[in-house]
Amino acid sequence: MPRFRIDRLSRSHGIVRALDGVSIDVAEGEHLAVVGPSGSGKTTLLRLLAGLDAPDSGAVWIDGRDATLDPPEARGLGMVFQSPALLPHRTVAGNLAIALELRRVPTAEHAPRIRAMATQLGLLEKLGRRPAELSGGEAQRVSIGRALVAGARLLLLDEPFSGLDAPLRREFRSLLRELRVRHGLTLVHVTHDQHEALVLGDRVALLDGGRLVQCGSPRELVECPATVFAAGFFGDPAVNWIDGTVRADAGRRFFVPDNGATAWALDRPWTIGRRVRLGIRPEHARWRPSRSGSRPGWTGIARRLEFDVPRGWIVADVEGTEWRVAWDGPGTPEPGTRGEIGFEPASALGFDPESGRRIEPD
Repeated sequence: MPRFRIDRLSRSHGIVRALDGVSIDVAEGEHLAVVGPSGSGKTTLLRLLAGLDAPDSGAVWIDGRDATLDPPEARGLGMVFQSPALLPHRTVAGNLAIALELRRVPTAEHAPRIRAMATQLGLLEKLGRRPAELSGGEAQRVSIGRALVAGARLLLLDEPFSGLDAPLRREFRSLLRELRVRHGLTLVHVTHDQHEALVLGDRVALLDGGRLVQCGSPRELVECPATVFAAGFFGDPAVNWIDGTVRADAGRRFFVPDNGATAWALDRPWTIGRRVRLGIRPEHARWRPSRSGSRPGWTGIARRLEFDVPRGWIVADVEGTEWRVAWDGPGTPEPGTRGEIGFEPASALGFDPESGRRIEPD
């Protein structure tokens, strides 16, 4: 039985459809990361799960019980937001005690629970401090502790690390993994950071325009995206695109690009005459000085080099289209240098240009 069942949830704000028939099951102990562009419905979904808003239709089930109309305090959830929202007049210990007071935990249990949670979060020496005396990372640790100290095992996270710098975000990702195991947590985690979603999530739910585009493992969303939108959302640098048509010649199928680039033999049984939008991720493409081997490829003109860790990217003009391709050296091509852009055929992603859906074998 899933801990959460999100059943055809819809919510509108005036004429804006914020959420449109979204259904997802979240298993016990699972970390579901929810991503999407601004306005995709991520926060609306989390508010409906938390009981901070009510759906127009659909239901929220928690542990097999319809909790759609339950108030937040009756759902047994912990919540962590981007802003720690600590009470300024209370100490760290006092802020942790809030959850215990709301859940009516006996007063005699407060001190040992607070001390145990502070120890796990590295806050034991900070219990007497007020929020103004804490760093941003320390304040967010208090916020996480407040969500867990009363024993919540279902945790909702709304971009909790977006206000932290990169080293702190890495630190908090490790902390979240540790707490998840220690407390047996089930998490629904909204984030705008695709890297964070792919690193932390057992599954990733991608929303767009209030609809669920795809939900699957991180590898599935990157390697087997269901739509052009899904393929373009994940990856940095973004996927390279080229449109063309499947043609036949001498009994073989070829992909013939619209921009006049060289045709290459297909290894897929796509219908002759089918229109295809081909996507090739930059990490699957390689710059080479001249054509070699039998890999498909196109001629490109180097424009500049963009350095990143652990590799660099050559920005190249491919028949009027800007591509980014992996570059591992040696040597750096000068701007204006012609070269070949090669890729493994199996890595290419094929989509229908009209529907945007991934093309399955015909």
